[in-house]
Amino acid sequence: MPAIPADFGGERLLEAEILLNDMPCKATSMRLSGIYGNGRLYLVNMAKDITKWPTENHWSNRIHRDDAAGFIAFMVEKAAKKETLESCYIVTDDMPTKQYEVLTWLANQQKLDTSTIKIPVAQGGKRLSNKRLRDTGFQLQYPNYQAGYSHILQNL
Repeated sequence: MPAIPADFGGERLLEAEILLNDMPCKATSMRLSGIYGNGRLYLVNMAKDITKWPTENHWSNRIHRDDAAGFIAFMVEKAAKKETLESCYIVTDDMPTKQYEVLTWLANQQKLDTSTIKIPVAQGGKRLSNKRLRDTGFQLQYPNYQAGYSHILQNL
């Protein structure tokens, strides 16, 4: 499915990918989903205060920063070995999830009461596929948000 940008930033990123593909040398772009990890605790902090939760629920996608960096290094090694690379990879974990599901899970892990939360119907967002990433043979250290955030929460 082709990328359909929803905002100015997305339009510029797609424009950059098109320019990259038009270059005389072979190029590969990597589209990283929401990056989280040590020092990137946006959702962990949001989960602590229900009044800061978004009014809408949507599909969301994440990648742990260590997996993102690991995949980039993995691809650099493949390129150095002159292995065939695709023109674009979606760098995301195995589990697209509704944002409220992630926030509720994070709040529960932090022993917060979520019994009064009214979960809106999910509308919008994207369920990204990492099939092309997986087809490279790369192994995610954190294949879903529970694995990645559990590690983070244990070390806070």
